[in-house]
Amino acid sequence: MRIAPVPASETLCERFWVKVNGENVPVSAARVSAMIFNRGWPGRQRPLDQTEIAGFVRMESNGEVFLTVTVREEIREACVRPLGKNISVDVSANTLSFRLPGPGQYVLEVNGDHEPLNLFVSPETEKPILTDKDLYFGAGEHDIGIFELQSNQTVYIDAGAVVYGGFVAFGKENIKITGMGILDGSRETRTDDTRLVAALGIWEDALARDFFLDNDRLKAYIDEHKVLNGLVRFYNCKNCEVSHVTLRDSSSFAIVPAASENIVIDDIKMIGMWRYNSDGVDYFNSSNCILKNSFLRNFDDCVVIKGMCGWGHKNNENIITENCVVWCDWGRGLEIGAETNADEYRNIVFKNCDVIHGSWLHLDIQHHNDAYIHDVLFDDIRVEYSKYQQPLKFQSRDDETYDQAPVTFDQPQLLGAFFFDMGLFGPGHSGQKIERIVFRNIQVLSDECVPMPRIGFEGLDEENSVRHVLIENLTRNGAQIKTREEANLHTNGYAFDIVIR
Repeated sequence: MRIAPVPASETLCERFWVKVNGENVPVSAARVSAMIFNRGWPGRQRPLDQTEIAGFVRMESNGEVFLTVTVREEIREACVRPLGKNISVDVSANTLSFRLPGPGQYVLEVNGDHEPLNLFVSPETEKPILTDKDLYFGAGEHDIGIFELQSNQTVYIDAGAVVYGGFVAFGKENIKITGMGILDGSRETRTDDTRLVAALGIWEDALARDFFLDNDRLKAYIDEHKVLNGLVRFYNCKNCEVSHVTLRDSSSFAIVPAASENIVIDDIKMIGMWRYNSDGVDYFNSSNCILKNSFLRNFDDCVVIKGMCGWGHKNNENIITENCVVWCDWGRGLEIGAETNADEYRNIVFKNCDVIHGSWLHLDIQHHNDAYIHDVLFDDIRVEYSKYQQPLKFQSRDDETYDQAPVTFDQPQLLGAFFFDMGLFGPGHSGQKIERIVFRNIQVLSDECVPMPRIGFEGLDEENSVRHVLIENLTRNGAQIKTREEANLHTNGYAFDIVIR
């Protein structure tokens, strides 16, 4: 068992004292969202009074670890999520003790879900053999800005390192970003003069549809429009990997594979994403990708598959998300859309994941543009609902507080697929469908006071419709749900063949 050290420059979380297998360990700090309160970009970043501090500990172990956690307050109740791990917590005065079964992503919550302790247990790994062209970041603080990577290059961020900045690659292959260190995006600033991501408005011809597939044109656009980089950008790349690192405090979408192929994202820990639009992993028109064994807590969508203007002839296909723990502070947890500028989405799989908190909708397909979306599977997903859930609210003016704003949703919706006709993100609908969608082995794990969450399917018309959806073995606290009424299922007149069994 190895504990990741913390540089002297790091601010620590003071709420917890932690021992792992009897060894004192430092608790790093990350700023997270404190409330489900969002608005359109107002020209300035979120105020800090909408945030709070969470702690996190990073370690490597192939086996069980024993923790004692002392808390600076009276303990009324505590739990370790995901609840599906069935981790028992012993309480003695203001100290908790429990065992973690081995590699995985865990969250200790004390007296509710605010200011939690995140426990990241990675499998034990060995430092790779590095060459002269590779990048090594040792213990301490490193400020790199935005670093452009080349083909056949490895970046190794050692456990005691914090790297401030981000990485980008254009049309490259065989890139690896790995190590147990921290990649921190807090020094990239978003303003009215910057652009969130590389995406056109509405294209006018086929050339514009694939505008960004030309790397020179893409680079010029990014420079001209001051496009934010976030933490990792793979543009038109192949055979790339991000593994083991902790990603913190991005100014934009944290990781974006755009028009890229054969991307592996494994055992990443994403935390401190409190800023507007700080999504997690956003695929733009990419294929043959896998995200696994990871933790994502984001203010906005966590895992989302987008079809973006400027990349639009590239399909989203053969994309897997598995064995991940997701905490969504504003938008959607596991999502297709909202941008759907592509010819097709197909062979998309989300499986064996735990959605431990959410806000709007947990398992989601939302269709705004012109893709044909089909053959999508959500399988073996455990979705947790808590008595501590905050209502979802929009901020309509600068001086409006969370308490003053009206409630949009009391509890997140569970799952659904929807067409929207709002004129957002690119051209409108062209007679496409969402069809052959399966939700299998979906478990709702909820406090008894929480009612069954809503499920919804809505099309626009006969052509732009939702068809052939199977919900199989949906359960709530172990009891199978067999009828539309029990499932709290809502459809409109353009959702056909929606089956529960």
